[in-house]
Amino acid sequence: MGDLPKVEEKKEEKKDNREAKKAERLAARQTKVAAQVDENKKDPNDPSAAIFGERELNRSQGDPELRFTKKILDVKEVDEKLAGQSIVVRGRLHNSRAKGKLCFVVIRQ
Repeated sequence: MGDLPKVEEKKEEKKDNREAKKAERLAARQTKVAAQVDENKKDPNDPSAAIFGERELNRSQGDPELRFTKKILDVKEVDEKLAGQSIVVRGRLHNSRAKGKLCFVVIRQ
């Protein structure tokens, strides 16, 4: 029975070592994430920075009058008669490819 305190002390030391290593990994991960956030900041000189990136969610909590006045078109309804108009299309990006200064997108529903 005299050996029990040593075994319990060893278990506590191992547990403390594990927790210390876990804290070190967490600190390293947090510094890495902070470095990535600094790296991904938008360029203030980019004229199209407001157009791209994270978009606001389309939530139901907004003004109902505005929500029901928006007309959302299906992709199959977009054609030449809508040229020059501002429209909203709901879909997912299937493919995008760049050709020179142009970008072609394929949107699916």
